[in-house]
Amino acid sequence: MGFAAPAEFFCEKNRHSFNCHGSLSGLTDRSMLHIIWYIIVGFIVGLIARAIMPGAQHLGFIMTTLLGIAGSIVGGFIGRLFSKPEPGSTFHAAGLIMSIIGAIILLFIWIKLVA
Repeated sequence: MGFAAPAEFFCEKNRHSFNCHGSLSGLTDRSMLHIIWYIIVGFIVGLIARAIMPGAQHLGFIMTTLLGIAGSIVGGFIGRLFSKPEPGSTFHAAGLIMSIIGAIILLFIWIKLVA
């Protein structure tokens, strides 16, 4: 009933998305590395934000990582409000700094809501 394309079609047309057997294994490996990278960078950004923010924050590893990831998202939105990245660029120029600022903003809100 459905259309089944030969494996050669995927090898020639979409080399970067499919392997020569027509599966998405290269795509899943790449996305898993992105998730691991987000966790590592999120933890570092969260640690820096907690070091800058005065006072005691009782956050564990997971909450520090989530703080850094959410701070990166907030910082990205703030950065895009002021300047648009160049077409075709992979990241915004103020990415790490804005991620830390976004994490500090979220940490400030978190402290005010919990206290």
